[in-house]
Amino acid sequence: MSRFKPIQFLPFFIVILAYISPVRAEVKYLETPGGGIQPKVAIDGNGTTHLIYYKGKANAGNIYYTRKGKGGNWSAPMVVNSTEDSAISMGTIRGAQFAFAQDGRIHVVWNGSAVGLPKGAAGPPMWYARSNPGAKGFEIQQPVSGNSPVDGGGAVVVDRKGIIHVFWHSGKHGGNEQDRRIFVRSSRDSGRSFSPEKAISPPNLGVCGCCSIQAGADSQNNLYVIFRTADAKGNRDIYLLVSGDGGSSFDHGVADEWKVAACPMSSMSILETPEAMVAGWETGKKVKLGIFPKGSAQCDRVIPIDSPAPMKHPVLARAPDGQILAVWTEGTGWNKGGGIGWQLFDASLRPISKITRILGSVPTWSFAAVYYDQEDRNFYIVH
Repeated sequence: MSRFKPIQFLPFFIVILAYISPVRAEVKYLETPGGGIQPKVAIDGNGTTHLIYYKGKANAGNIYYTRKGKGGNWSAPMVVNSTEDSAISMGTIRGAQFAFAQDGRIHVVWNGSAVGLPKGAAGPPMWYARSNPGAKGFEIQQPVSGNSPVDGGGAVVVDRKGIIHVFWHSGKHGGNEQDRRIFVRSSRDSGRSFSPEKAISPPNLGVCGCCSIQAGADSQNNLYVIFRTADAKGNRDIYLLVSGDGGSSFDHGVADEWKVAACPMSSMSILETPEAMVAGWETGKKVKLGIFPKGSAQCDRVIPIDSPAPMKHPVLARAPDGQILAVWTEGTGWNKGGGIGWQLFDASLRPISKITRILGSVPTWSFAAVYYDQEDRNFYIVH
């Protein structure tokens, strides 16, 4: 007879399970302050939550900025655009994007409305505005996209060297989708001036005219731009551009293919983990997640998420223990609101929750934002 009783190993077994099975974070909900729409949110190194959002008519409105520190409330909102009603929300994918720098400045880009067009402009531009160093106000907005009209949404990122990169897509005089390319301008002086515009996407791919793009920078100072193509054969694939030299040159690779006759008016997201970059996009009215090795434009693995309703506009947030929350809209479309769906994943992108759906939670022309609060250790969905 054995001298050992199985029950003697139970406490140690429980300890092991507790160690390898982290407590799942809660998911909570916040409404965008002031009845705004199109929220975008980010957390800085001090734990301050920064938020921008849109208010106004669909074809002409304003961008607002607010923030809250640990345990605090949202600050009084500040208007970002110096020309009243020079932003637009119609189409959903034209919402503002922002990034913050180590000097405390907030850098914002957005698609322009028909109000306040620059003299001689061929159409609405991509506008840029920066805050003062303490983010207590915003300077006069400036067009950053040259003379070509801008339709789909752009992006802005501040890399680890403090260089600001603004991305958008356009073609000559607007151009056919097949002629569109991704462009970039960069600033090495905190947004006071920008380099000349430069096309960075291959000329034969095109860019989906009414889709937005997303950009990011990792801890190794690689730059990433994710976008949807639109070539002459009807392919609207998801591509990733990657630069390892501060934006001087870009590699590219296809992540997901989709042949569709019409523009899906979609948006993307991208997130850094310690091991890789994780991106989210829509294909065939379903949201997918892709894993990319850092510094590479080649997708290692694609994880489809399947919810009953048509899915759009994925956003991602990560907790320090590696949990990732994927959030998307459901049933939204042209001049149509909808709901929210979400699912939690572990660090290796295995689902650790069922899909949760919140119907009727997204206003017309809007989408959701998501962040992880390190103070109360919960995820928050802003809608």
